[in-house]
Amino acid sequence: MNILILQPRMDVAFKEGIVPDARGPIPPIRQHWLKFVELCASEHRRRKDNVTILELPLWQFTPEMVVKLNPDVVYVPHREKHSFTVPSKKIRVLYYMQSIFPWIFYVDPLGFAGGASIYPMDIKSGNSRSSRFDVLQKYVHTGASKFEQPPTRGFDETDYVLFLCQLPHDQTILYHSDVTVEQALQETCEVTKKLNVRLIVKGHPVNPSSMMGLKSLCAKYTHSEWYDNISIHDLIPNARVVVVVNSGTGMESLLHLRPVVTYGRCEYDAVTMKVKLNDNLEQCITNPTINEKNVRKFFDKWSSLTYDTTNAIGFKQLGVQ
Repeated sequence: MNILILQPRMDVAFKEGIVPDARGPIPPIRQHWLKFVELCASEHRRRKDNVTILELPLWQFTPEMVVKLNPDVVYVPHREKHSFTVPSKKIRVLYYMQSIFPWIFYVDPLGFAGGASIYPMDIKSGNSRSSRFDVLQKYVHTGASKFEQPPTRGFDETDYVLFLCQLPHDQTILYHSDVTVEQALQETCEVTKKLNVRLIVKGHPVNPSSMMGLKSLCAKYTHSEWYDNISIHDLIPNARVVVVVNSGTGMESLLHLRPVVTYGRCEYDAVTMKVKLNDNLEQCITNPTINEKNVRKFFDKWSSLTYDTTNAIGFKQLGVQ
């Protein structure tokens, strides 16, 4: 078979912009993308497939380009079917995307996370005794995260609700949620005020300017506090409940075994308290719940459906699942 792997140029922005001729340094978080392409290509070559790797700035890839090259299978990065539809039924399209754990990738015919074909996640076949939960829990307990966090220093306060912000125009918000970050924060502020429960809001570490509107909203409530220069791994462990739209930090919170509320669609919402606007947030904060056995089942199932770039053996499942 003819395999086409679209590889974004890693030294330039994924969004449309200037593309210098000279190569620049590649951030560590993007090194994992190169490793994914390497292992994907290696596996197909092992199968005697003809592999072509096409490198361009992400925004320069087009469905028409794929049709012209006419592969049997194409791997498309950082996109989903609704935003990158290849107009040819003869070409099998697989979309790949980095997860909240930078070395682990989604590969799916529809998209990633709450936009993947595996959503909603069925965890019945997950193994609650699997070590996969423990491996990832050990990672978060080191204080590591996809986006660099300040060193952990401890946080002794308790009995607060923690709201973890997302970039307002992130793909997971635009396409995997009917609720915006602002709407979710507004309701969380109102409900915690009604319940007289302290609210801590953590800004997203990337693009601080995009947080200004959320920060201003938070400032209107005297019972809420905005935090920037503190690790999420200091704030999550003592929270009564963690509220997100559909952020990957919700998955990290589950590894800390904290109850999580989700407003949007995400693969891990199989083990969270799902809410809608004007729905049951008050009940979730008053009586938060988490089922450790089911959380462990989720991580076992999720790990079996994703691709770990530290383990080439798992890539034998490419195109099989």
